[in-house]
Amino acid sequence: MKSCNVVERMVIGRINFFIINMFYMLLFVDCINGYFLEKGIVLPISQFFKITLFFLMAFEMILVNRGKLILWGISFYSTFIIFFFSFSVGFLYSLTFTHLFKFLLLVCSFFYLKNFISDNPHLKYGQLMKILKINSYVLIVNILLVLIGLGNSSYGEDIGSKGYFYAPNELSGLFAILCPCMLFYVGRKYSLSSFKYCFILGVFLVSVFLLGTKSSIISCTISIFFISGLLVKSKRNYIRLYLLGFVIAFVIIFIGYLFLDSFGFWDRWAFFYDKGGLQLLLLSGREEYWLEEKSELLDGGIGNIIMGLGEARTVEMDMFDAFLNYGIVGLIVVYSFFFFLLYKAYHYRLINSWARVIFFIDVMLLIASSLSGHIIFSGMAGPFIALVNVLVLIPNKYIA
Repeated sequence: MKSCNVVERMVIGRINFFIINMFYMLLFVDCINGYFLEKGIVLPISQFFKITLFFLMAFEMILVNRGKLILWGISFYSTFIIFFFSFSVGFLYSLTFTHLFKFLLLVCSFFYLKNFISDNPHLKYGQLMKILKINSYVLIVNILLVLIGLGNSSYGEDIGSKGYFYAPNELSGLFAILCPCMLFYVGRKYSLSSFKYCFILGVFLVSVFLLGTKSSIISCTISIFFISGLLVKSKRNYIRLYLLGFVIAFVIIFIGYLFLDSFGFWDRWAFFYDKGGLQLLLLSGREEYWLEEKSELLDGGIGNIIMGLGEARTVEMDMFDAFLNYGIVGLIVVYSFFFFLLYKAYHYRLINSWARVIFFIDVMLLIASSLSGHIIFSGMAGPFIALVNVLVLIPNKYIA
């Protein structure tokens, strides 16, 4: 940055201003996009918005001479995929790159934000937390709209609530990120017994029960106990917490039962269980999708096994989606990045107050992505995965 002249600094400052404001609006834009899709109007507002965000971040990294290696890596891998799939007749490039772009946006967001926090970390930390808070409000308000007769159902008629978002399954990943982050932020700033903490906890619980996806309910419930345990400061309080936890667990089960029953989820889940047992209930038939796609992958020879089939194929389990679309090479690329994030969070766990929270979130996301998908290749969750993982790189003295 010191080598930049005044004009370059002004340009970089203006670009950063636009990028951060775009991060503030991420879920709001997804909400507008979902509203039009539900009306049958296909306007790629969200795609255009995120492509613009991607190129602004890439341009900024080029200007400040940081992250060029990452950009070269993205360009090389994308070019290599184009070359490989150019031998396939009638190959659907647009579907492939729409799918791949979601992962590339996550990678680009992480390295952009990593550079972004390097100057004035205290100010930048405040901006990152503001992004998380604003988008949490947008997410929760959308889900709660059903209580006043607005928004759309998660599944079919009158089953669950997804607000004006389009894909309810992608919201599960958002809850797995935003719920523990907001609980930790509020609990650390105030206390576990504060009204604000209890209110946030209650609002998130009501929201995930209204959404009704299994992964969001499980991740949010586990997050409450993990974050509460992390913030307890004495052994006596630990005992009190877990005694209280049993009481809260019964309350959650009781209230959750009423919510899920009133929105028709029990009937839906009972149908899956009666039809295929616990496996179908948990995986919703995803293992059958994999068996169907696997035969085409393996029949295509060693080239397909190494580089995949492309065309945005999905069995709604991210590990298998990565293998199907991008082969062994893509699987290694994708999961190497995620294990890099895990390593960073673990490495900083003793010197950064956020690191244990982020490590917990990353583990939850990896487990959820392997069972239900819509996380690693999620255009909604990707930028937030990047953002929270950058928090571990901010020294504790700059964290309010």
